[in-house]
Amino acid sequence: MGNRSISNDIKECALRLWEISWMVDDICFAFGVSRSSLYRWEAIFNELGMVTRPPSPLRGPTRILTRCLLP
Repeated sequence: MGNRSISNDIKECALRLWEISWMVDDICFAFGVSRSSLYRWEAIFNELGMVTRPPSPLRGPTRILTRCLLP
C-alpha cells in the first residue's frame, strides 16, 4: 500500500460507512487502506472528534534550544 496522504473527507467517509454497518474489509478494499489505518482513524476520532491530530506545537527548528542545552 505504501505511504500516501489521504484527505480528511475520505477518512470521515470511511468512518461513516463503518457506522452504518459496512464490513471493515469492504471499506478497506474500497478505499485502498489497511485495517490498522481505519482503526487508527477511529481512535483519533473518538479521542479528538476529528480524524487527524492537530499539528504538534513542538515543530520547527530546535537549533536555538539545542545550542543553549549543549555545552
